[in-house]
Amino acid sequence: MLVLSRKKNESIVIGEGLEIQVVVIGIRGDKVRLGIESPKEVPVHSREVYDAIQREEEFLKERSPLEKFKSYLDSRDYISAYETFQKLKQEVPYSDLKELTDGLAGLVKK
Repeated sequence: MLVLSRKKNESIVIGEGLEIQVVVIGIRGDKVRLGIESPKEVPVHSREVYDAIQREEEFLKERSPLEKFKSYLDSRDYISAYETFQKLKQEVPYSDLKELTDGLAGLVKK
């Protein structure tokens, strides 16, 4: 592990050509506020958020597409729900899809 000392408004650069920069925004007591600039395709998360994402991905690996769809709706991740619904249209009988679309219509009206 590389350990660096930085003062407020000083930064470090990670990688060559990656354009990832970490800047010390402020220091309050034992907390340091960091600003991170990176390309949009490079995800940046706190450890807690990253671990939660990993747990959710593991949970979803074990679920059927229908269970995934419902989970995405419950968490209001509508983009993932839509993508999963597109896959479901190819795998699920029409009667099941009709029930889902009726449920979606009810959500939209709320």
